[in-house]
Amino acid sequence: MATAGGPSIEHIRELAQERGIEFYFAQFVDMYARPSAKLVPAANLDDLVKEGAGFAGFAAGEIGQLPSDPDIAAIPDLRSFTPVPWEPSLGRFACDIYVEGEEWPYDPRTILRRQLERARAKGFEFKMGLELEYFLVQEDGNGGIKVADALDTLEKPCYDLKGLTRNYESSCAASPTTSTGSAGATTPMTTRTRTTSSSRTSPTRTTSRAATAASSSATWCTPLRSSRGCSRRSCRSRSRT
Repeated sequence: MATAGGPSIEHIRELAQERGIEFYFAQFVDMYARPSAKLVPAANLDDLVKEGAGFAGFAAGEIGQLPSDPDIAAIPDLRSFTPVPWEPSLGRFACDIYVEGEEWPYDPRTILRRQLERARAKGFEFKMGLELEYFLVQEDGNGGIKVADALDTLEKPCYDLKGLTRNYESSCAASPTTSTGSAGATTPMTTRTRTTSSSRTSPTRTTSRAATAASSSATWCTPLRSSRGCSRRSCRSRSRT
């Protein structure tokens, strides 16, 4: 079985007791990677490992079953044991699907495992790389979250120029000299500083240091200006002289 060479049941039981884990998620995914799970009391760990968590496969998702097919059993892979970081009393197992004691051929984990065995037999070595991504969100005041940019409503917002322009100032504040590309490379950001006068009729008029800092030095976002001018709020609020 998939748990060969993994930690023992007793080891997991000890870890669970040390961490105060009371329940396990017995989790699997269907052919579209939609996760399903059952909540199993920690006291039933032995039964979970031996018999699995039962599901009506047709109701659980697209996993190659008809309503007339026998129930599926989600058998945990003990190597996948993971304490849930945001819920100290909960642990999680990734499970392999069995039907009447046999591996279910439409289980994505079974498909992957069999393909790896075929590739290994032909001398291939499977390697995998991960690309980490994140979402910028804000708390909505009601215990939930929302997208940080309220105008980010595009179906495919990645690399959106308008979105970059809206958030240009905050990006500059976070990193005034560099920006990070999709591959993690660091790219210099080009800005142009333009000094203006506080008086149209006296270009050389001397102003106080505070006034100069407040209004006489403006940083223009050269690559983002259009025929209508720069879309940065700070740029729109300044008079161009």
